Amino acid sequence: MAELRPSIWRTCRALANRQRLQSVRHLLTHPESTVSEMARDMRLSVSSASQHLRVLNARGFLGVRRRGRHVYYRVGSDDSVPDAAAILTAAADALRVSRKAVDSVFRIVTACTHPRRLDILHSLGRGDLTFDEIRRATGASRSALHRHISKLKARGFVEESDGVFRCCKARDPLTRTLVSLASK
Repeated sequence: MAELRPSIWRTCRALANRQRLQSVRHLLTHPESTVSEMARDMRLSVSSASQHLRVLNARGFLGVRRRGRHVYYRVGSDDSVPDAAAILTAAADALRVSRKAVDSVFRIVTACTHPRRLDILHSLGRGDLTFDEIRRATGASRSALHRHISKLKARGFVEESDGVFRCCKARDPLTRTLVSLASK
């Protein structure tokens, strides 16, 4: 299943942008918006709004409907993009909570924007490991592994006790979804 992990980190990179998360949030409350409507409502240039929508669409987070010269966007996953539906559902649920949810979702998805961090989560999905066991399983250098584990710990994905690392029991659905997908 290694082919899924690059898809997850690329998918998370598409969401790891506050304006794109605000675009998703906007489309949750204003479905079937055009680029011009999004740009106006979000105070963005049309080209910036268009670029954000193209990135989200490419990663399978948006549905598109054309009518004449107009293109209408809505939140909806593309089945051809692995794991987009699961990630979108969890992220959309979180974004519906409040405006501050954008920062929370941003913080969570940035934990999974690097393939090495997904390798770490995948390794820990098989059981608790020491630092050296993770290093052997991932092939990461000591300094890179320290950096990636620090980010995963700071984001609530990994915890350490007595030199042994494990995946945290995630409190929120988005973190649970990402850990589950990475652990496959």
